[in-house]
Amino acid sequence: MALAEGEKGEQIRKLLEILSKIPIFEDLSIRYKRLILSISRRINMPQGGVLCKEGGDPDEMYILLIGKLAVSIKGSGTIATINPIGTIGEMGVFTDEKRSATVTAMTNCALLAIRSLDLNRLIETEPRFGTNIMRKVIKILAARIQEHNVRIREFQNYIMSQEEKESDSK
Repeated sequence: MALAEGEKGEQIRKLLEILSKIPIFEDLSIRYKRLILSISRRINMPQGGVLCKEGGDPDEMYILLIGKLAVSIKGSGTIATINPIGTIGEMGVFTDEKRSATVTAMTNCALLAIRSLDLNRLIETEPRFGTNIMRKVIKILAARIQEHNVRIREFQNYIMSQEEKESDSK
């Protein structure tokens, strides 16, 4: 019996360590990370299984523990892969936007699933936790916007340089 409890303790320690590597959860106290684990459930996904579909409801977020996932968008094939400790659907849980891609298991996978309903309930009942999480989400979204702005600027510069080349050749 003590061995089983020791194994469970080791498993929890590893999961807490994993949560520390996820941007949304990395700065949270151990207490809050334990609360996240208390609302998480482990799921297994066989190779070829579909975790979520483009256009689907953002009712859960996932943390890939073992395996490899493919991200695809209708008509584009695989656009990205997700390796362990990658997250899936975390922004949709907070923004309530429909799934932007389909995620399929490339190998047998093990994941942690966190239902948005449970996470939102935790945010409401633990205001400090909620504040910390929302600040993290805002920082992540702001960084993504900044990254997209840089790409747009680069694309605009490229278009302008192409237009200049065309006008010079005339």
